[in-house]
Amino acid sequence: MNRLSDAEQERFGKLVEEQGEAGQCIGKIFVHGRVSEYLGVTYNNIGDLEREIGDLLGVIDTMILAGDLNNTNVQTARSAKLENLPNVLNHQSQALISAMRYKAQELRGNNHFQQ
Repeated sequence: MNRLSDAEQERFGKLVEEQGEAGQCIGKIFVHGRVSEYLGVTYNNIGDLEREIGDLLGVIDTMILAGDLNNTNVQTARSAKLENLPNVLNHQSQALISAMRYKAQELRGNNHFQQ
């Protein structure tokens, strides 16, 4: 058994649910583009993705507040991803790469992450 309380299982369940919904939005963008139209109705697929990412971030914040996740560890990993992601990206502008590295340094310099 996973030894998670009902409350913990609920929070982890919401995390995977929101992650999945964000993934579905990304799939729609790959197939249909940023904006799509079906039967005369226009869909803003980027707007849908933004809402789902907001929902996902809200669940992550909830899990940090509940003590499921350590904010310092999350922010450290976020900074490391921003620093290392340019090494595997091949089609991004130098301006974006510079901005990512600046953001990583900014996060590393922020020593007052709250748990």
